[in-house]
Amino acid sequence: SETYDRELENIFAIQDEISAAIVAALKERLELKVETTPRMAVAANTEAHDAYLRGRYLVVQRTRDSIVGAVSEFEKAITLDPDYALAHAELAMAVILMATYGDLSGAEVLARAEPHARMAMEINSAFAEVQAAMGVVVWLKQSPEDALTYLRQAIKINPNYSFAYYVLGTILDGSLGRYSESFPMFDKARQLDPLSIPSNIDYVSALIDKGRLEEAEQELEKLSTIAPVWYSRMKGILTSRDGRWANHVLADLDALLIEPEWDSLRRNLAMEFATIGLENESLSVSETPPAAALVMLGKNSDAVATAEAESMDRVNGSAFLALIKASAGEYKSARPALEDLWQRSGKRVTRQGWFKVSSAAALIAILRDADADADVDALITAIRDNVRRYRENGMAGTGITGPNYSMYNVEYEEGIADYLAGEFERGIALIAKASENGFFIPLHESHLQSLYDDPGFAPILAGQKARQANERERFLSIVCSDNPYEEVWQPAEGTCEGML
Repeated sequence: SETYDRELENIFAIQDEISAAIVAALKERLELKVETTPRMAVAANTEAHDAYLRGRYLVVQRTRDSIVGAVSEFEKAITLDPDYALAHAELAMAVILMATYGDLSGAEVLARAEPHARMAMEINSAFAEVQAAMGVVVWLKQSPEDALTYLRQAIKINPNYSFAYYVLGTILDGSLGRYSESFPMFDKARQLDPLSIPSNIDYVSALIDKGRLEEAEQELEKLSTIAPVWYSRMKGILTSRDGRWANHVLADLDALLIEPEWDSLRRNLAMEFATIGLENESLSVSETPPAAALVMLGKNSDAVATAEAESMDRVNGSAFLALIKASAGEYKSARPALEDLWQRSGKRVTRQGWFKVSSAAALIAILRDADADADVDALITAIRDNVRRYRENGMAGTGITGPNYSMYNVEYEEGIADYLAGEFERGIALIAKASENGFFIPLHESHLQSLYDDPGFAPILAGQKARQANERERFLSIVCSDNPYEEVWQPAEGTCEGML
């Protein structure tokens, strides 16, 4: 019943004034216990707010072009209003996404994003978006526990803020290995925002991890219209279980048809081609073959040289380089960084964090090679503790899981722990079970050479090579006759000889 006659420039102040009046009226009429909190005007002018809204629309699309466009819009909003806290926070987040969807390295996005997150905190820390942006920056700086504090504050400010639940779940899962706590966060994020692409991706991934495949397929269908590129990628993950590795390659090529300039997708394809034994395709699909793919191909010296360049572009570059060097047998130079990472991880092994089972196995080999066994038992215990957390959360992890090509398997990791602890027969048996279930076992990591040399590993190796040959033939039978991906990718010269 009230009227509000104000200048248009004060539109955001009017919004707050009307909101406070409504809350006051409801409290009086319905006896609600609701507190009204004064808020600063979110923008100094409507043009800045319009740019912010355009940026928000673009950032949720999760494509290369939309993320680049979102960065531009948020920058425009800040130019128009340098004290626009929400625009600073959203710019920080959009820049961070450039590491996945654009051409910026991990180190570059952190250097560009952190000043905007801190500026947003200085201007107005009362917004959930501001707290969340700061939390993501702190997480990328390898302080996950501190990041949780910011994200929980974001949820306290706005209990319906889907993004905060999503990031909270990601940190609990990837960095801290608290898997039983992460799944409810992904579920909550999806419920609050059914159109959120990242929330849906992680929820589907979690369902796949738990072996709830029918549910995963039903949820995945929701992505087919709102995010077709991610629908293709996740379809490959779902259908590549049980050793059907060619499905993963085909699905990511489908995604490449939609986003042909997405470099991180091409780098994932390099590793997928290595999985099915197509070396030339692995080396040529991306502009520069990633170090991890080179290790999979047994080109360890080339991998080290490549990793030295890649490490300059990563937030955690020294640890990444150390693991590649350990895989190549360069133990002396790898040791300091891996020991430092072991300490900074809280002596915790996680499946996708900064200290995975591969890091633990590498450090064990390094310490034993130097006759310095002090932490070996603790490392083996940490691997087993991570396996325990997998099992408590009902996770199996067969084949290739996760949109960033993260590989894990409960039996394999338990087998590695047993083998490194000297329980060789039990370790080999568990690793064999993982292989039979379709898990791709790395074959060219120097720190696992004792496993490769074990006579009990020979049947595992033979079985994997047979599966690899079958998957390669299945893939080539599709792309060599009438290649459906010709406009974005072609087999290397000579690959299809004898297939036509």
